[in-house]
Amino acid sequence: MLEPKPIAKALGYQSIQVPVAVRLNTNESPYAPPESWQKRFTAEVTNLELNRYPDRDCTSLRAKLADYHQVNPENIWCANGSNEVLLLLLSAYGGASRKAAFYEPSYLMHFYISKITDTQVISLERNSSFKVSADQVLTEQEKNKFDILFLCSPNNPTGNTEDKDQVTAICRRFNGLVIIDEAYVEFSSFSFESLIHEFDNVAIIRTFSKTWAMAGLRLGYVIANKEIINHLKAVTLPYNVSSVTQVGGLLALDYENEMKQRVNLIIQERQRVINTLKELSSLYVWDSEANFYLIKPTTIVASELHEKLLEHSVLVRDVSSYKNLENCLRVTVGTRAENDRFLDALNKILK
Repeated sequence: MLEPKPIAKALGYQSIQVPVAVRLNTNESPYAPPESWQKRFTAEVTNLELNRYPDRDCTSLRAKLADYHQVNPENIWCANGSNEVLLLLLSAYGGASRKAAFYEPSYLMHFYISKITDTQVISLERNSSFKVSADQVLTEQEKNKFDILFLCSPNNPTGNTEDKDQVTAICRRFNGLVIIDEAYVEFSSFSFESLIHEFDNVAIIRTFSKTWAMAGLRLGYVIANKEIINHLKAVTLPYNVSSVTQVGGLLALDYENEMKQRVNLIIQERQRVINTLKELSSLYVWDSEANFYLIKPTTIVASELHEKLLEHSVLVRDVSSYKNLENCLRVTVGTRAENDRFLDALNKILK
């Protein structure tokens, strides 16, 4: 029997799922897409010729996304979720002879996908504010000679955004590919999207899973210059985005106003919950620009708090194993009722 590569024997990315009344661990939207979208989606899917392959280049979807972002279709490439976008980027630009820098704590899929593609991983640390500076990156690139830089803004799981001037300076001076993961950008105050017009070494990752409430359809895309997109096309397997998913994405873009309303509801709830948590002396909560927030209990171990919340049928994400996040939990912003149930359970446990 042929032995698999070491990465195939590894545990891989883990996200525990158990049946609970309130699931606040995977940063999904707590709201479904609009009812009118669902009716149109059902009708469109019924009319699809599912015996035929989907549009290989996602032509209509890319054209509509290009209008949405005010770029050309040649600046967009779609994939089966944003994780496949990452896989394509590492397939095109990574590999055994390349190195990718990953600033912890951050989204662990950047690390795992690098490993899957045999790209060497350079694990570095963010500062005490969970940010990355240009001087830090450039000094460490000179030392470690990495080719790819992962940034995540808002950063998962800390919820903070990167500094505009620092990231601009990084893109201007970095000798390699800068991948900026903006999976949660609609919940924040700004985007780095405009950098693709200034620099040819920047790729911006987006997803329909969070703000568009379409995690189950698996649709992600990248915005970058034409040369990067062409290289991604070359490593993309045929028909990677299903006809059903393409229809869902096309229709979703007709509901931008409804999307923004959902986002605003989540932002309001985020601030309400964070403000409430700040009144508790038994834990620390960080401000956030995402649809989740980070907490650190001070009178109980995070893993114990995680288990006690489960006893109240509330599931959150234990991130205490992440570097520099000892005793921390990440909590997704849910509906008002879900958030109230979390707060009620938390108060009972901490008392």
